Amino acid sequence: MKVLCFGLCLCFFFWAHTTAWAQEKNPVLAEIKRPKIVITKQDLEKYIDFYGPEAREYLQSPEKKAEFLQDVVKMLAIAAYAHEQGFDQLPEMQEKIHFLAQKFVAKEYLKYRLDQTMQKESLTEAELKLYYKTHQEEFRTPPKVRLALIIFEGPEPKLKALQAKAKEMKASLDKGVFSCPFDPSLKAKIVGDTGLLAIQKFEGSLGSLPLRLPLGKWSDPILSQKSLFLVKVLERKEAKPLPFEEVKEKIRKKLLSEIRQAQLRKLIKEILKAEEAQIYYQNLLVSS
Repeated sequence: MKVLCFGLCLCFFFWAHTTAWAQEKNPVLAEIKRPKIVITKQDLEKYIDFYGPEAREYLQSPEKKAEFLQDVVKMLAIAAYAHEQGFDQLPEMQEKIHFLAQKFVAKEYLKYRLDQTMQKESLTEAELKLYYKTHQEEFRTPPKVRLALIIFEGPEPKLKALQAKAKEMKASLDKGVFSCPFDPSLKAKIVGDTGLLAIQKFEGSLGSLPLRLPLGKWSDPILSQKSLFLVKVLERKEAKPLPFEEVKEKIRKKLLSEIRQAQLRKLIKEILKAEEAQIYYQNLLVSS
């Protein structure tokens, strides 16, 4: 009898120890008691995987995971409450649920088939280099400029009146002196050196004009978006090709994406043919 009791105690000890170890490895993160829903750490990781690798990368930190867990609990609790109320049994809801379920199945099936197909796809170094050589314009550093700027902001009529004094302003600037008629309705800002920046930084106000202006000379006043600019190009660096090794993975991803899109179109076409799908566009014009 003592041996039996000892054996039962030993079994209980190992069961309790194993259970505690399992809970430590897969702790409960949330619980909804009515109806009984338990979310463990493994459940949460599985839910994150449902959203794909981008979600996995975004939800790496404990803070982001906590936000995601909160959203999951809210969703499951609200859905459970809606089920209890019979909301999902309403005829219009049944139709909507069925339609959205079909949409989800179609999306996941296409992804599954494409993932299988793309496992067989690979690109050689020669193919990557050929794309690099024939698409040089895609792989260049942007042109850069370093500017001095004088910017006036204010009512458009006032700016146009100031623009008419272009010769006077340029003459004073060429002498190293900046002077203009004081007008309290205009706000002036002087930037002595912007630093060397990509031309895209100025696209909203000056477009590509700094690439065409002469070096070291003040421009005529340029009226743009309710601002008046005087510009001097201090330095300019032309665009130059990026090394192949630096852009090789970018090219690979781009080409594989194009292949995936082509395979997707082919797969959809095959499925529509197999299912004998027909669309009668002309019937959209029939008045009800």
